[in-house]
Amino acid sequence: MAEMTQRGNMALRYWRTRRGLSLAELARAAGVSKATLFYWEHGQVSPLMRTLRKVAGALEVPVTALMDPYAAGSPDEEAG
Repeated sequence: MAEMTQRGNMALRYWRTRRGLSLAELARAAGVSKATLFYWEHGQVSPLMRTLRKVAGALEVPVTALMDPYAAGSPDEEAG
């Protein structure tokens, strides 16, 4: 579970920065708090499924892309 959480943290930060969004901008677009996203990115919380759906929608990625950075266009795939 810890590995999935760490991957999710990496995935959130990857997609957020790839879209050129700050935490505040993504929070507004997804309708969640900035603190929620901050704690998620820093591995202090695991998001609820409804939060995953909101953030995925705001980032225009599948939910699975936020659960694992190796899904749906990972940083490693694009770098290689």
